[in-house]
Amino acid sequence: ANISAGQSAPKKSKFSLTQGIPFVRAGSLAGLMRNEKSNELETVNTEVAKKLKLKLTHRGSILFAKSGMSATKGRIYQLGFDAYVVSHLAIVGVKEGYEAGYVKHLLNYHSPVKLIKDFAYPAISLSSIRNFKVPIPEGTSEESLEAQKKIASLLGKVEDLIAQRKQQIEDLDEFLKSVFIDMFGSERPGFDDWPLVEIRSLAKHKKGAMRTGPFGSNLLHSEFTETGEVAVLGIDNTVNNCFEWGKPRFITEGKYQSLKNYTIYPDDVIVTIMGTIGRSSVIPKNIPLAINTKHLAAITLDRKKANPIFLSYSIHSSPFILNQFKSRDRGAIMSGLNLTIIKETKIKRPPIELQNQFTTYHDKVATLKNRFKESLSQLEGLYSSLSQKAFLGELDLSKIRITSEIEDETFNLNYGTHDDNEYDFEMLDYPEINEGEETVKSRVIEKWFQSYFKFCELKKKPLDLQHFIQQAQERYQELSESNLLIPINVYDTIKDQIFDHLSNQNFSQRLNKEKSMIDLRSSYLINRV
Repeated sequence: ANISAGQSAPKKSKFSLTQGIPFVRAGSLAGLMRNEKSNELETVNTEVAKKLKLKLTHRGSILFAKSGMSATKGRIYQLGFDAYVVSHLAIVGVKEGYEAGYVKHLLNYHSPVKLIKDFAYPAISLSSIRNFKVPIPEGTSEESLEAQKKIASLLGKVEDLIAQRKQQIEDLDEFLKSVFIDMFGSERPGFDDWPLVEIRSLAKHKKGAMRTGPFGSNLLHSEFTETGEVAVLGIDNTVNNCFEWGKPRFITEGKYQSLKNYTIYPDDVIVTIMGTIGRSSVIPKNIPLAINTKHLAAITLDRKKANPIFLSYSIHSSPFILNQFKSRDRGAIMSGLNLTIIKETKIKRPPIELQNQFTTYHDKVATLKNRFKESLSQLEGLYSSLSQKAFLGELDLSKIRITSEIEDETFNLNYGTHDDNEYDFEMLDYPEINEGEETVKSRVIEKWFQSYFKFCELKKKPLDLQHFIQQAQERYQELSESNLLIPINVYDTIKDQIFDHLSNQNFSQRLNKEKSMIDLRSSYLINRV
């Protein structure tokens, strides 16, 4: 391969605001590896590039960071477009007769990170990259190239599945966020009637319902053990906005006797107040005896006023609350929250029934996310195992065929509009249409939606929720001979069906940012991948 480095980044004024060639920085690799598009990068037009003598790096070249902390991350990216590249990146231009995809996966396995000599000042010299010894399949040049292509094809497919799983997990978060905004945003009917209260008013009426952990000499790091009777919870247990066990920390039963006031209970809401602030989760019901550190605030709620899932999600995802945290944090020497700020933070308090309904959606998404995370872990293990066998020459390549990617079609749960609105699905005149009860209306709409979903699946058409609601509204008014509007609980019924389809893996989803929609895939297509 030809080894080179990029060039110094132009001054900010030299970047084009309209069009040009993408400029890739070391910090760009993480996003590009998450399939972010090149049009989100800074661009330099060709005239400016010519004046600055920038060299164009061609599509197919392999990039990784060679200096700075980015060099320790081990991110390997193969360019899918021509670009200008910053000087902190090494460029591997694979020579003719070798497979670039093979080299990319090879560098994932034999990471250039091992070439860093001093991690206090991480850097990889071009000469050490040029002298980096890596295995190449044996045989004639044609046989070796064929083997490289097979290995690249196999690992590429697993890598694509890993990317899909990661995207599905991200999209579930986006999907739940859209449900939260729909249920509790300012456009929700009745929003203006909900009381605006401080978070402290939602806490249980007892001393210490809102509390932080022990400070100073009351609890020292030297007192932590990896096993013990009482768990100690910290930032790592909630940093991802869901409760998960992190580094094991325990104290003895004797030490706990002096720290009983900091006991954590099932369904408590915990919030990070130091370091990575504003992350939140709910304590599981099966939590063993535990306390929290000073880095967390804990809230025991009055369950008649607030659901823990609703409050926790509001704390880490509601723009209204996040803006309050930011405004109170301005001017601080170190970023942080305190118990007073959390107590005084205002929140709209919707009916408890609506909060509980959101919790049902949240739990279904959490179940699905855990399933995807388990699948992701298995796929990553598979990629690692196949890579090891491939680059140790232990993989039977005779059983591997080089095939093109599977083309699959997508169903769209559209929150915007769609170009094709020709939907001739059957909306039957069910006998109960004129009974007038909201429950009857819901049953009718639910039947229509099931018919609509089957129609879209059969005809391979986009699933356009907005268009369905519009057609259902018109059909309902026609059949009932009235101007009655579809009741709001019908929308919730449809959401329940969508979550059931997701939970049962009838389809999966991904966020389409360009069209502001959630793309849903039919299960028969998923099973082919």
